[in-house]
Amino acid sequence: MAKIVVTGLQAVDAALEKDFDIIFMDIRMPEMDGIQATKHILLNCANRKKPYIIAITAFSNYHDRF
Repeated sequence: MAKIVVTGLQAVDAALEKDFDIIFMDIRMPEMDGIQATKHILLNCANRKKPYIIAITAFSNYHDRF
């Protein structure tokens, strides 16, 4: 099953509502960025299977490299 959301908060809600194997997480989203959403998902999946979260973005600059 695939699910598309628009905001970081929606991503967190979706990930905590259902187990996903892989999440493609946009780094720049409204309400909560992808880094914050990823941290929140991983911290709150303690008793569940943790998904693989792959960071993506359509816009990046030199400071986004890590």
